[in-house]
Amino acid sequence: MLALGENPITSVKLPRWLAFAADSLASASAAQGAYADLKSSYLSKVPDGKLSALPSLSGGISEEDGYLTYTYGLGVAWEEGADAPSKGGLGIGPGLLGMQFESEAKIEFNGQSQALSFEVGGSIGKEDIDLEDYAPAFLKKIGIEGSLNKVFGNASTRRSTSLAGGLWAEREVCTSVGAGLDLTLRYNLEGMTGKLPYVGPLLMLADKTGALKLYGRLDAGGNIQNTSTWRTLEPGRAAEVGEPDPLVTRPILTRADDLQLTPNRHCFGGQENNSGAYANEFKLGVSFGAGFEGSGLGDHLNVHAGIEITGNEDDLVAGQPSLVITPNTFGDWPPIKRVQGDVNAFIRAKLDAYITEIEKDWTINLARIDHQFTTESLLTMADLTVNTVERPIASTVFTGTRPAVVRNLPKGSSYALCGGRLAFGRYDQALGRTDLVVSLAVGDGFAAPVPVATDVEGLGKVLLVELPAGNVLLIWEERPGLLSNLEAYSVLHAARFDGTAWQSARQVAALHSHLCEMAFFETALTNSLVYVQSPRYAESTETAVRAVGYDAASDSWGAPQTVQAIAGRRDIALAAVGRDSPEPGRIVYARDSGEVASRYWDGWRGAVPGGESERPVTAASSRKLALCPEPEEELLFATILTEAGNLLLHAYVPDPLRDPLNPAYDWNGRESPLMWPFATNLTTVAGTVEDLANVWLPDCGCLLNVWSRLGGLYASSLD
Repeated sequence: MLALGENPITSVKLPRWLAFAADSLASASAAQGAYADLKSSYLSKVPDGKLSALPSLSGGISEEDGYLTYTYGLGVAWEEGADAPSKGGLGIGPGLLGMQFESEAKIEFNGQSQALSFEVGGSIGKEDIDLEDYAPAFLKKIGIEGSLNKVFGNASTRRSTSLAGGLWAEREVCTSVGAGLDLTLRYNLEGMTGKLPYVGPLLMLADKTGALKLYGRLDAGGNIQNTSTWRTLEPGRAAEVGEPDPLVTRPILTRADDLQLTPNRHCFGGQENNSGAYANEFKLGVSFGAGFEGSGLGDHLNVHAGIEITGNEDDLVAGQPSLVITPNTFGDWPPIKRVQGDVNAFIRAKLDAYITEIEKDWTINLARIDHQFTTESLLTMADLTVNTVERPIASTVFTGTRPAVVRNLPKGSSYALCGGRLAFGRYDQALGRTDLVVSLAVGDGFAAPVPVATDVEGLGKVLLVELPAGNVLLIWEERPGLLSNLEAYSVLHAARFDGTAWQSARQVAALHSHLCEMAFFETALTNSLVYVQSPRYAESTETAVRAVGYDAASDSWGAPQTVQAIAGRRDIALAAVGRDSPEPGRIVYARDSGEVASRYWDGWRGAVPGGESERPVTAASSRKLALCPEPEEELLFATILTEAGNLLLHAYVPDPLRDPLNPAYDWNGRESPLMWPFATNLTTVAGTVEDLANVWLPDCGCLLNVWSRLGGLYASSLD
């Protein structure tokens, strides 16, 4: 509280329309807490390529030196997808670039300066642009990859009024327009690190094995900002040089630079010819940073080191890698007024320790640049600064209601949904442990989850399978020792629901490797868990496909068998038609050369003696693929993304002459065009695709294909 008699509160009378606007914004800002839920529920239903707008309301009171500042804002954010549904010239508008738009109106009253301001502004931009879409082709050929982190433009106008005793003393209109971009380039240093004496061969070996990745990194870009300010004084209350009271009552004369001027009123009611009424400032920020970037431990450890030029106190690029250049007004000499920036050497390290993230920065200020022409330059040195930040992972939150049923899943884990049951990991920060739980669908939501396994260390992939007679099988991946060894191998466990309760968990297989994919091949004849493993985390080389048989009658698992060893692959997918069909499950993968091949596993073998072990699906050079069943027609749909960006659809068609009970029947006996006929070219996808998936929707009888690119999700359906 303020001491009695100190810092008295001074009230200022506001126009009625302004007071009403402030009260309305303050009331509306109380609903801001529901904005996140509105965005997650509303925006998720907006079709791709459509322009959607969401409101943003803000209001707050801050205190500084005993004075209060009131701020109220009303904003609107537009987002639109990257696929425009319109054709011709209209298609360029809402969808060509997937832009983001923002606008805001803000009212502020500063109690200390007794200034009232109204600001209107907007921005347009796009983040995470794949450089492959716009860069020359030779960059990719020489091994340079990169991204446009952000391209943006902004504009705002601010009108402020200084008040004195309920009347205004000065008015100001400030307009600011700016634009900028941020670019990052990376180059794999494998060819250079091998030439380093002594350590070079070791670094090359570590890079090839995936234990360590080294890149050269260049950050560059720019930011320009033009600010023009127009200011006017009220003649009746203008400041007069030499007067002890800055506010005088004589409206006749005002002095500026010791020269008497006759004030002329303009249309805004202020003084027309007043010294320094108009100012224009132009700033140019040049971004630059060069260094090395590396990762290890399966991308759990990331290190970035180098030298960068960093903006200091300047608002344009404060804390960003930029050198600020302020030119003089056009026509003045010298053309550059001031150059500002810091030259820093830095090392930034980040460790993802599963239940916490630790970041540490070492920064030394090599030199501070502040050169103002016609004055003395300033060049200083600063000490080394070390900052350490630890962010514990938040506990999992179960709401049970749509759209966000579960929040904060454990890091590295997944979930499974099957037959009205939802299986997921529930992390408790206070206990420092993860439990695997299952929740049953009830009405429009889910009931309280039931624990199936407690204290699961390193929960990974999760799988739910419906068995006959109301039984359910839950399979999951654990990585024991993950907290002390981020390269810990995977172990598969399973538990069965017998119609009344979940049985005790049991170990299915110890991989002594890392799990890449897994699927349950449930057919009319056999049951098998088929999984893909690799000795190196998140690496596709030296892949092994293995299988474990399952006896539903005795709830027992067999010994793991090797289905296939693959020297190198680009992508792989596993699927079976379903338990009502005798068709065996299929393993479809893209070789290192790009061709897509298929093989089967019927529970005990992948080929008949003397028969073909695999069949080609397509000879087109491919990058990604997805596989899903259509149980009613006993089909398998393979969605394949080629190097040319074409999204192809092939369908596995059953043999009308099949004899599944004959041990000599060859499931690979037909030629590829009969077994995997080409269905259609779904669409064309530009740029890099991170992931691809497909699913058959029986209720509407259509195939849905989904892919992710630059942080966005895109879909294509086929009836």
